[in-house]
Amino acid sequence: MSSLRLDKNDRVLIVAPHPDDESLATAGVLQRARQIGAALRVVFATDGDNNPWPQRAAEKRWRIDEAGRRRWGQRRRAEAVAALEALSIPQGCACFLAYPDQGLTSELIGGGHLLSDLITEIDAFHPSVVIAPSPADRHPDHNALGLLVYFAREQFRDRGTEWLSYILHGRDPQVSTHDTVFCDLSDADHSRKHEAMLCHESQMILSRRRFLGMIARRECFIRETCGNFFSYPDIEVSASRESGLKVHGKSWELAGARASVLMQPRNAATIRLSYSRHKKQTLESAAFPGKHTFCMILPPAMINAASVWVKLAVPWRFLDIAGWRHVPLTATQAIRIPDAELTDEENAPMFDEPSSVRMR
Repeated sequence: MSSLRLDKNDRVLIVAPHPDDESLATAGVLQRARQIGAALRVVFATDGDNNPWPQRAAEKRWRIDEAGRRRWGQRRRAEAVAALEALSIPQGCACFLAYPDQGLTSELIGGGHLLSDLITEIDAFHPSVVIAPSPADRHPDHNALGLLVYFAREQFRDRGTEWLSYILHGRDPQVSTHDTVFCDLSDADHSRKHEAMLCHESQMILSRRRFLGMIARRECFIRETCGNFFSYPDIEVSASRESGLKVHGKSWELAGARASVLMQPRNAATIRLSYSRHKKQTLESAAFPGKHTFCMILPPAMINAASVWVKLAVPWRFLDIAGWRHVPLTATQAIRIPDAELTDEENAPMFDEPSSVRMR
């Protein structure tokens, strides 16, 4: 673990999924960069417009149409600008890409334009330091954006850029084993970070205590160099061109989950793990070695890429089971995290029989 070092010649690029993430994750870095005269750029992937419950509470209306979402997005943009100004960061340092809030996973899997836009922004600004969300973050927008930035960095291997990432949802106990960089905030910096967070008034309506409780005096970042982004809860993932892709774990942990598989060069599949009490398992892509275990196999014919990434999520949960996991071909990754990392609801068994697998 080492302290983040910046000087006046640095060019610092912050990538944030939504307005407020820049304040929560990097307000200290932004202040340090401003104080020493380093160049700054803050790129917001979305306007945070798909934020219905605070919007309903603020506007006293139930139905939110497209116009309502645009209105809310404009409000959150203005809050982001105000937060930056509270940190003495000029409005001109901000860039809003306006991609769909809660839609960045679709951009990643569907091969949209966000990756090329990120490459354009990075190329134009020519940063010496890039700080973006981690693919290990459990929020789907955060981990999708983190993986897109990870892919974008391949275009800039020879520039000597330092690539750092942050996790705001679901810190992994293995973070201490990674190459971690920190930025400690002085009392004055911490106070200004608090002021910046209060500028996100829309987020204070329903979640004031939670957001203000996330304002840390030490901002931690990870140098993710190998693509092995932490763990799944007691779930084993392996891949090879001979046996395909396997996910093995207790059936209740995976009940109702969807496994998103992304391969480079770009190819993607979503496999839904669904419960069936009556149908026999006839698909070649499903195997059940025991009552309380589950094994999913993606056929070898589909493993036609140099790089395989997997994410497990349950559609009705706000956060993913875990973020994107790089699965080296022919190498099994079996890592555990404590049960305490999951909520009681997420730990509760849902089914006592194996699930079926359907290709979607």
